[in-house]
Amino acid sequence: VVTKVPEAKKLYELYLKTHIRTIEAVQCLKDAKCIKPEDEVLKYSVIDVKLLKKLESLAANNDLLAKYYRGLIAYEQGLDYKDRASYIRDRDFITTAGILNKNADTQFKLAKKYFQDPAVARNPDACMYLGDIYTKGYGLKANKEAAMSNYYCAALEYLKKDQQLEAQIILRKMTEVGDPVDARSVEIYAKIHRKEK
Repeated sequence: VVTKVPEAKKLYELYLKTHIRTIEAVQCLKDAKCIKPEDEVLKYSVIDVKLLKKLESLAANNDLLAKYYRGLIAYEQGLDYKDRASYIRDRDFITTAGILNKNADTQFKLAKKYFQDPAVARNPDACMYLGDIYTKGYGLKANKEAAMSNYYCAALEYLKKDQQLEAQIILRKMTEVGDPVDARSVEIYAKIHRKEK
């Protein structure tokens, strides 16, 4: 039986491929032997933008998977901006670090927006990423209760899918963010250990 790959997943996978090609082309800019690397950067950047617009169009039509993948792209871009800003130590480039952090916050806010509906629909990955956003205060003020609620959703859904390892990872996050004897953490702990026996 051949199962059809959802359009949103295809677009996300294509985006990843072209985004890697864009990064490779940017790296090539530093190499004098590269032939017209700017053309490659422009070519793949244009494709990236078109793929994002297609995903956003699907998301606008309430495609939950498209919303999830668009949120995931924004989340990954936010992490990339944050990471790049963290390497800047020279005072002469402090403005650049500020711009990168501002771009990161913008992407995290976008990720939160797109993850909301899939999380309400009990997508465990969307719940987990929202938990991370609220835990770390990415693009917003940190909120431990919102983080715990989203982690709880993720853990329950992972357990329903018999994804024990993922549920254990979420439980660890729950005990780090909230009180280890929080009723939700205790419940997830009990469910994990019941299944292991």
